[in-house]
Amino acid sequence: MPNEEFNEREEAVRYAAGLKGLSLVRIGDAFALAHYKLTGATLDEIAAFLGTDGRPEAEYPRAEERRHADLRAMFKAEHAMIAEREETKRTAKESSNVAWQDIKHSANSLR
Repeated sequence: MPNEEFNEREEAVRYAAGLKGLSLVRIGDAFALAHYKLTGATLDEIAAFLGTDGRPEAEYPRAEERRHADLRAMFKAEHAMIAEREETKRTAKESSNVAWQDIKHSANSLR
């Protein structure tokens, strides 16, 4: 069970890092926080990037487009996650209200 709790915490921290444009990287029993300059790039694109001043958006519009697509996907996933949490809260509240009404009804029938 502690391992499951750790995995849940790791996923939560990974998600929080993603919201800040960072990535959580596991290195054995330790972690690193990484800021990616390029993602989804070919080796040629990375080699060319390493030979420039480090501005991928100017030299590699495809990489920038992918980054924007990744951000849009992340925001969409975040929106879906928030909607799911709200639905879970609403369902839990409704269940709680029904249970409370059942308890009241049972108490009234005992009188």
